[in-house]
Amino acid sequence: MRRSEFGELLKEGKRLTKEFHETEALEAFEKAIVLDPKAANAWWWKSLALYDLGKWEDALESFEKVISLNPKKVSAWLLKGQVLDHLGRYKDALEAYDKASVLDPQSGSPWNGKGIVLYRLGKYEEALEAFDKAIVLDPEYLGTWWWKADALDHLGRYKDALKAIGEKTAYESYLTPL
Repeated sequence: MRRSEFGELLKEGKRLTKEFHETEALEAFEKAIVLDPKAANAWWWKSLALYDLGKWEDALESFEKVISLNPKKVSAWLLKGQVLDHLGRYKDALEAYDKASVLDPQSGSPWNGKGIVLYRLGKYEEALEAFDKAIVLDPEYLGTWWWKADALDHLGRYKDALKAIGEKTAYESYLTPL
């Protein structure tokens, strides 16, 4: 009975999440966690609901619980990095992205996240190195190209910024004057 109730609560929470009813979804996930406090998937969905609600401290705590239950869940490390970025805890965010890159060395996402944090810190050269690594691993992710161009712009390398954007012609419609 409890297992089926747990499953129904997760199903309901996911449905509510898809319908953008994060507060109600959060309630469903919390009820599921009461039934099975060690269910990493319930904690994961709770973390996402908190993230979507912009409850950064609570989301951080919840992502840390996911990681304690499933330390190899790369997406939890990535979103922990994003939450830490939102909180202005840049050193901790860099550590989360480093962990994600070790767990999934073929993913560009950790490098993109790291580049964004370095960019926010005004470390544009280091950010460029991270963006370049992200692009090698995932050249189709357009956001990285934009961040790279913006970092180049901050360094006064305007032609390089335009070239970076030009590398992805699909992104040309989003160009704004640098």
